[in-house]
Amino acid sequence: MPRHRFLSLAGVAMLGGAMVVGCAQDIYQQRAHIVKGHTESFYRHLQEGRVAAAVAENEQIEVLAGEMERGLVRRASAMDANQKTREWSLIKTTNQTAIDNWLNLGRYLSQTKRYEQARGAYQRIVETYHGKSGEYAPYLERARAGLKDLDLILAPSPSP
Repeated sequence: MPRHRFLSLAGVAMLGGAMVVGCAQDIYQQRAHIVKGHTESFYRHLQEGRVAAAVAENEQIEVLAGEMERGLVRRASAMDANQKTREWSLIKTTNQTAIDNWLNLGRYLSQTKRYEQARGAYQRIVETYHGKSGEYAPYLERARAGLKDLDLILAPSPSP
């Protein structure tokens, strides 16, 4: 599991790298710090086998992304193009972090032979992000591949 942790935390680290200078930097850094904290808690819970707690942490990341997106829509007319781009980048990265976490949860659950729960993690990605813009397509493909893998695992074996 540690290898997957670094993959998702690398995405969270990008949040900090995309920060801007000035007053706005504080809010971007605060949001990035919050996402990073939830991500670290997600993996800690997962490593300790507390799946429900890990799910709750990842749901908080999705809630934060939704709040940021609604805020961007409300303030869009008062923002310049650079501000909108930075906000959208943070929202996108936050969503990608949540999706990575769901994918890692699905793999963890498959490895621990909790196949129906793994199916739920992959299905969550498909249902939540299917209508979003094309940048989530690679994640959707990975989730669909995970579902196909589970179908292979759970398929009844042919009778001799």
